[in-house]
Amino acid sequence: MNGFSNAQIIGGLVTVLIMSYAAFFVWIVASIRELHSRIDKLDDKFSTKLDSLTIAVSRLEGAVYHAPPPERRSAGGEA
Repeated sequence: MNGFSNAQIIGGLVTVLIMSYAAFFVWIVASIRELHSRIDKLDDKFSTKLDSLTIAVSRLEGAVYHAPPPERRSAGGEA
């Protein structure tokens, strides 16, 4: 075939196959790194929101549990 031996053709095909696998592997690694950075951004965002929610719940608990106890009403219906 155009002056190439069978070994050269097979070697070229194997090289193309290996290079395509290498390119696919590089693409996978880059995608995983991008996904990891997105997960880090979401983690930071939700950590901030969770901290705010924790503070709000803490303040609410403080208001509920440190308030004076409600007046007790008798069961007899006395006015």
